[in-house]
Amino acid sequence: MKTVYNSPTDVLHLFAEQSQDTARCSNVFFEGTRIWSYGYHYLMAEITGNSILINDRGYSVTTSKHVSQLRSATRQYKQFFTSQTDEKTVLQSIETNLKSLINARKKEKYILPCLNLFDKLNEFREYKCIKTKSVEYKTICKLIKKLNSDDLSEYLKKEADRIKKEKIKVAKKEAIELAIQVQKFYNYEYFSLYRNSEDYVRLSKCGDFVETSQNVKVSVKEAKILYSLIQAGKDIKGFKIGSYTVISINGTLTIGCHKINIDSMNLTGKKL
Repeated sequence: MKTVYNSPTDVLHLFAEQSQDTARCSNVFFEGTRIWSYGYHYLMAEITGNSILINDRGYSVTTSKHVSQLRSATRQYKQFFTSQTDEKTVLQSIETNLKSLINARKKEKYILPCLNLFDKLNEFREYKCIKTKSVEYKTICKLIKKLNSDDLSEYLKKEADRIKKEKIKVAKKEAIELAIQVQKFYNYEYFSLYRNSEDYVRLSKCGDFVETSQNVKVSVKEAKILYSLIQAGKDIKGFKIGSYTVISINGTLTIGCHKINIDSMNLTGKKL
């Protein structure tokens, strides 16, 4: 079994697949359900059942890139982040926002992140069936109760409506930017795209591989077999392609952590 790789991408995806006990490259390695960046001093993530807790605090520029790639590589898991689940960290963040709130002209800038953090923390506690209440958690609850007082509720409702409209505006802008980036990916100007919820595929320049926007390659031979099965309407669940397993095709083609855009799949599939 191969355990030494040149690229962190390979190691991250093998970790996500959990298809072997260990693998490493020069700056990323995993053992079982835990993965580290550079050394044992920085535990990057740990898988528990169908969830993963990702350490998104206190990292270098390179480790930041690893964390970003790991987020994409483990989308098949329920993802949690230490910045939103560590109660001491959450309390510190809320207290910092409350201090800034005192003289803030735009109070929503500090109130809404506090409420969002509280929601994320409670989601994690519920998912992990955490019943005990630490001193930090009790303090957080008291602070959030203050933020949810009657005089703030109407204001927050109006602000939520404004933010909803702003999100729609931003989403339209991002859709245009994504279309440009995808085209650059097809033109081999980009090797990878990590900012979107869907993945894209293309035929490699040499014509021997199908490449994904997560910078993963599989042989054309394997890809052609899979695409033929899809075209024939066959059940492809469980089909193995490279180190990855087909999970489903329902709106997107889900293979391991990849959620491949159907239009992109067909565009590339017709070239095989």
